[in-house]
Amino acid sequence: MSCCNDSGLLPVSDAINTMIENVSQSTKIIQLPIINAKGFVLANDIVSNINVPPADNSAMDGYAINATNCSKDHAFTIVNKLLAGQITTEPLAAGECARIMTGAVVPPSTTSVVMQEKAFRIDNEVAFNQPVVAGDNIRRAGDDIAIGDVILTKGTKLDAAQLGLLASIGLASVDVFKPIRVAIFATGDELQCGGTTLLPGNIYESNRIVCHNKLIDLGCEVVDLGIIKDCPNAIMAAFDEAQECCDVIITSGGVSVGDADFVKDVLTTHGKIDFWKIAIKPGKPFAFGQYKSAVFFGLPGNTVATYVTFDVLVTPTLKYMSGHNHQLPITLTAISASAIKQRQGRAQYLRAIVSNNHHQLTVKALHTQGSHMMSGVSQANAYIVLGNQQTNINAGDNVPVILFESI
Repeated sequence: MSCCNDSGLLPVSDAINTMIENVSQSTKIIQLPIINAKGFVLANDIVSNINVPPADNSAMDGYAINATNCSKDHAFTIVNKLLAGQITTEPLAAGECARIMTGAVVPPSTTSVVMQEKAFRIDNEVAFNQPVVAGDNIRRAGDDIAIGDVILTKGTKLDAAQLGLLASIGLASVDVFKPIRVAIFATGDELQCGGTTLLPGNIYESNRIVCHNKLIDLGCEVVDLGIIKDCPNAIMAAFDEAQECCDVIITSGGVSVGDADFVKDVLTTHGKIDFWKIAIKPGKPFAFGQYKSAVFFGLPGNTVATYVTFDVLVTPTLKYMSGHNHQLPITLTAISASAIKQRQGRAQYLRAIVSNNHHQLTVKALHTQGSHMMSGVSQANAYIVLGNQQTNINAGDNVPVILFESI
């Protein structure tokens, strides 16, 4: 395991790899109606047992024709009319056609479908103002999905498109991984819940709100144990309660080097800490380990540091535990709108706004980069990611960015 040469801190990539190596993927499977399966992770490959579409059908409102041996100015005789859901076993003879609507199964012997906008109809005959092309506007059976196709693979997160695909092959229910259950609590005598009058020296606690909502986005079940005072016995009691019912425990605060940072002490004495202190800014005092049967993530106390370390470190690990195929977000390249100072030794995740400027992505780092400045996160839509060996950035340089929506 490598570390940054100048600081002894664990690099981000090593931290992620270590966490994934030390956790287990979900093996518990439940079956859900597909209407209720949004956000869940597919537990098995899905193989289609039908063709989609199931039969050759019309892609247009128009005329299904048999143009065999017909001249380009041939007038076709209309012998049938077919709406979606109607079928006929009567083949079209050469020179015949059927009025047909989008989605209707084409009659046997159809050579193409001509859209009605190209048609001139007189009584029971129709001609066309453009040459007829064989095979035009016919959706062939199995064009989209063929029998035996693997249409979705195990580990796929199910959203509207995937659920629509499952519905298209006639599935009513699907096997998914049971969501992992995560306990969260914050520590600190200075913390108060919202809705109360702020006492002198106190601050409102917000990290649990951040974690709770990010966990919901990941499809996890959340157990919120609230705010725990800076007392070793109270913190250990919270850990004991959490591990009884949860797969994962996430705390915020108490993992730094302060006199009242007892979370790390409890884990060191009664659990296990695999690593502590990451080469990341913000969020250096991040801890990972285990308390009895539960995986442990110790997030920093500063709200922005909690937000960033959850995105960068917790999210890929929880995705892996939940059975996701894809854990890491997509990194794009954008032009920096301003110069950025970067001190080597820690990867920096700057809150920023990415814009599409004449088909070129540009990015502007926000001025509010303090680890306590949540206003900057609320305005941003991306991170500028500067590696721990990156030097200063000049305006106009290309920089890597990760859009929040891809995390």
